[in-house]
Amino acid sequence: MECALLSITEVSGHTFISNFLRNNPTVVDLGSNQGDFARVLLCEYGATVFAAEASLDLYSGLASRQLPKYCVLHAALTGHNGTTQLNLHNDRDASITGSPGSDGTTISVPAITLLTFLDTMRLTTVDLMKVDIEGAELPMFRAAPDEALLRSRQISVEFHEFLYPDMHVEIELTKQRLQRLGFVAVDFSRVNGDVLFLNPSLSLSRWSQACLIAKRWIRGARRITTRALGTPR
Repeated sequence: MECALLSITEVSGHTFISNFLRNNPTVVDLGSNQGDFARVLLCEYGATVFAAEASLDLYSGLASRQLPKYCVLHAALTGHNGTTQLNLHNDRDASITGSPGSDGTTISVPAITLLTFLDTMRLTTVDLMKVDIEGAELPMFRAAPDEALLRSRQISVEFHEFLYPDMHVEIELTKQRLQRLGFVAVDFSRVNGDVLFLNPSLSLSRWSQACLIAKRWIRGARRITTRALGTPR
């Protein structure tokens, strides 16, 4: 595909190539939160979305909507199956990583690995997987076998280095592992907050890869200029 045709799309802080989505795409939404990302993929791309959300309150709100083509599981994605402790915070999303919640509250929630999630949902091919799980992405990737990762044509990850700077080394090792599997990695942020991995099956030419990286820098420059001028994005 010529690089000029690569359609870079951002939804809820996650960037992907929209024209790599097949008709009626299969999307995995890990850390669905209030469902904003899923809603766009459902409405604008006709996707079938398989989601997971660790917070019981958020999960209950999502499940109660009974959206067509949307299946949500109450579980935290991490490196093991069973249960895990979820830290509740007053000032940001709940997490299973880092210190106890700002209000001192932790609760036990179901935990599941990526492989178990994909197998439970019977997903052998995923068009787009979005990962926004508040720091638990590292143990999730660490436990995931290569085969499970290669099921996804695109993986959009918010690594939480901005919250946990000591994660930097393992984040870079995770990116290197995916690149060894053949994924093309493009960081659309400054601190690994919006990283896109493109499956080797998409067969991006070196020219298209270079154009994609150039587009990333152009978009970043526009954001910096916009902030400097104080104008709306």
